[in-house]
Amino acid sequence: MQYDLPYAISNGSGETIRFLSIEEDVAGDKLMAENFVEPGAGPIMHTHWLQDEVFTVVNGTIGYEIKGEGKK
Repeated sequence: MQYDLPYAISNGSGETIRFLSIEEDVAGDKLMAENFVEPGAGPIMHTHWLQDEVFTVVNGTIGYEIKGEGKK
């Protein structure tokens, strides 16, 4: 499948994601992206099935929640 990257989307609630590239790997492709989030904003609770998600926080702090463990 062909994608025109970079490509940006905004959820209208203080979050913008820029999809930068797809890196092919024998262990599975990697979608590289930047996520810009205003304080107090962010995505709604969601899950990723059969996918890993990794973040590097460049500025500020991030919170997350793991089912059954509460907010971190």
